[in-house]
Amino acid sequence: MTEAEELEDLFRRYPRLRDANGEITSRPDPRYNCVAWAVGDDTIPWVADPGIVDDPELKRYGYWPPDAPRDDTLKGWIRMFGTLGYRRCRNWEFEPGYEKVAIYGTPARPEHAARQTTEGRWASKLGQGHDIEHELEGLSDSRYGSVLIVLRRRSRQGRLVEP
Repeated sequence: MTEAEELEDLFRRYPRLRDANGEITSRPDPRYNCVAWAVGDDTIPWVADPGIVDDPELKRYGYWPPDAPRDDTLKGWIRMFGTLGYRRCRNWEFEPGYEKVAIYGTPARPEHAARQTTEGRWASKLGQGHDIEHELEGLSDSRYGSVLIVLRRRSRQGRLVEP
C-alpha cells in the first residue's frame, strides 16, 4: 500500500482526521503504544493492565511507572501522568514552556493519549500502527471517544522519560 493509500485508509477509519489535517509521520511500529508515545518513549508499550497487550513478547515488557497504580481508568491515567509531573490545565492551546498530553476516551475508560508538538499540533500513535500528527479533535468520535482532559508539565530538554 502506498503512503497515499495508507492515509486514505486512516481517513476512512477516523473520519474527522481529514478535516484535522491528519498526516502520517512514521511507518507502523509495534514496539510502543500511544501512552508511551505521549510521554516520548518509543521503546516499550506503557500499559496499566499488561493483559491488554496483544503480543505475548511485548506483554512481558509492558511498562507502567512504579509509583502509579495499575488502574486502567481515567483517574488511574491522570495519576500515572501525575507521577511524571503533569497536572490538569484549563486549555489545549499551545503554551511555550509546557508539554501537554490529551487523554481521549469515554466516561467509562480512557482509550488514547496524544502529545502536543512544539508547533501546537498533536502527535498520536495509532495502536501498533502509524504515528500521526493532527489537530486535537481529529480523533474524536472515533474508536477513541472524545478528549476527556488535557494535562501539562513544564518542558524538559532531551528525552522525556526513562522507563
